[in-house]
Amino acid sequence: MATAPLQDGLFPRSSENSTPIENAIWTVLKYAGSLKITCAMFFLGVVILFVGTLAQDEDTIVDVKKDYFNSWLAYVPLDVFKPQTIWPHTQENAWPGGFVMPGGALIGLILLINLVAAKMTRFHMTANGSRFVAGMALTIIGFALVALIVFGAHVGEGLQGEPPFTYDQIWMGCLLSLWGSAIGFGAWRFANPPKQTILRHTILAIFIALLSVAALVALSGDKYRIPDPGLRIVWQLSKSLIVSMVMLAGLILLFGARGGNVLIHLGIGLLMLGQFVFGDRQREERISLYEGERTSVAVQTDIVELAVIDTSPADKNRVVAFDDPLILSALRNKKPLSDEALPFEIRIEKWMSNSDMVTRRENAQAAKDAEGALGLPPEVALVEAGKSGGA
Repeated sequence: MATAPLQDGLFPRSSENSTPIENAIWTVLKYAGSLKITCAMFFLGVVILFVGTLAQDEDTIVDVKKDYFNSWLAYVPLDVFKPQTIWPHTQENAWPGGFVMPGGALIGLILLINLVAAKMTRFHMTANGSRFVAGMALTIIGFALVALIVFGAHVGEGLQGEPPFTYDQIWMGCLLSLWGSAIGFGAWRFANPPKQTILRHTILAIFIALLSVAALVALSGDKYRIPDPGLRIVWQLSKSLIVSMVMLAGLILLFGARGGNVLIHLGIGLLMLGQFVFGDRQREERISLYEGERTSVAVQTDIVELAVIDTSPADKNRVVAFDDPLILSALRNKKPLSDEALPFEIRIEKWMSNSDMVTRRENAQAAKDAEGALGLPPEVALVEAGKSGGA
């Protein structure tokens, strides 16, 4: 006897009435959304995070992100697991070998596919008619607000600059929200108490806590006022809260009691997608300032450049800089570095990411390489050194 398909997800369950293509898609989605895959990827995520943390003992955070977190496949040398404080990492006593495991990019992509497949096969919309229209409208508005906040943050100061309200107004909003929350939980507990005992006790505890904090802040004046930098963070968080409330309202209309679960997983998916798209575009810079000082210089500590500075002009310096990709390319291709602003070319004889100074008597090859070198004492030569301390 044929059975009607059971609509228990965003994609119909396989049944006798389903076409072969629908059955195949259902089977793929069912296995792709398996909880076993979720647990396996979480385990691998913990492992890659642990390995990346250990690797920062010698590698920079940029190298760790490239080799472990942003890569599809990661090669993990066994030497990474050796405590450097007990056995210093040198080429002579390094543990040989290693193993290959999924990198952060592959783990994240599989988790994202697993998340989407699980929702498509296990969740279904309960709304219809006007409720469906209202839910879709609120959800679309929520997505639009998310896009506005995300992309607005990258336009000048965007939404990350000074808030459109004064910090006193933001603080007043915090106080009103605190009192409003306390009154709301109190009304819920005493005017319309839930039937479950544990829920009643939980609501009562939250009500007492909120009322106590609100009374303490009100009686102490400005003693517990959040400083302006902290209120700026509150403003950033409040934007997320407003957007999440709009989306939660729409998702509850669409999915009923599971709307909150869908919202949580949408947030997780957005974090994963954001890291996947923009993770390799992040840049770390350092600014050194004394109190009251100004500067327009930010230093990227993870890259090296060779700068030629002409100090002859009276009003400013002329600078020609070659970054490390250009230096390494010139070394590999055995071509000199040149620029139309320079009256000479630069030939890279040897490139060392890290080096140690030794006497020329200790190392004949280093002494030969140092012949004619400018800037080195006559008895000193350089040898390539391993990484240490993230340098």
